[in-house]
Amino acid sequence: MLETMVKNIVIVATEQDLCSRNIGHKLEQSFEEFKHETCPYKTLRRGNTVLVWHPNDLVLDVSDLDNYFDPEVYVFVFRHLGKGASRLTVHPAGNFRLPQKDSKVPYRGEPHKLAYSHPAYMKLALQQLDTISKERNLGYQVSYEVTHHTPTDLKAPVMFVEIGDTEQQHKDEKAVQAVADAVLNLLTLQPQQSKNCLAIGGDHYAERFTRRALEEGYAFGHFIPYFTFADVTSEVIELALDKTVSGVQYAMLDRKAQGSKADRKKILDVLEKRGIELIKLSK
Repeated sequence: MLETMVKNIVIVATEQDLCSRNIGHKLEQSFEEFKHETCPYKTLRRGNTVLVWHPNDLVLDVSDLDNYFDPEVYVFVFRHLGKGASRLTVHPAGNFRLPQKDSKVPYRGEPHKLAYSHPAYMKLALQQLDTISKERNLGYQVSYEVTHHTPTDLKAPVMFVEIGDTEQQHKDEKAVQAVADAVLNLLTLQPQQSKNCLAIGGDHYAERFTRRALEEGYAFGHFIPYFTFADVTSEVIELALDKTVSGVQYAMLDRKAQGSKADRKKILDVLEKRGIELIKLSK
């Protein structure tokens, strides 16, 4: 018998994606299959944690998960697509953008819709990926990614743990094992108490925020990258604060990619109204 775990986590994988399939099959080795009372999909259990195989692409339609589960956090194991780097990433889900020319892309999600984020678990996953990558000399970059894509309508916090950028990395046995091990460690390790932050500015891979999470006592919920500043409204900024588990005590601004003064003012006005301390980064 597997040991009893106390974490109420739902890990979600899909056969529709090569990378998700590889990570999910690796995770299965540490779980026991069981018949869920209501969920029609293949489910496996390890204590209170469930691994569920959803039939859909994980960034298309998984909203029915709330019909069967009520976890502390949903952890989606999935692919990252990019230009060919070797990456292990963690990110929350949501869309700070207004409709774009390519808004028919379904996985972008509805404009100004955000999932709940869980800074403590995302930081723990980031730390585990970083530690494992260094210990095993994987040669992979480890970072947060900014808030992007669906699902945004689940009742529990959502986090993605991904391998990128290409099929070569998605099939890399060492990377797959590293992500599986990092996710399994979430089940037994207790997230540290950290200073919850809203990240403002920076690029897609949030390098400066990643460094603060790994080296200092900060954890990040949602990330508003500079290239979305023109689209954000006070309402979606409020939403980013309200949909962060345990609240937001600080906002951190990447001054090397901070958009225009007018765009920043929309964000800073909300922070001032909410009494959230602003930290400005220049390096």
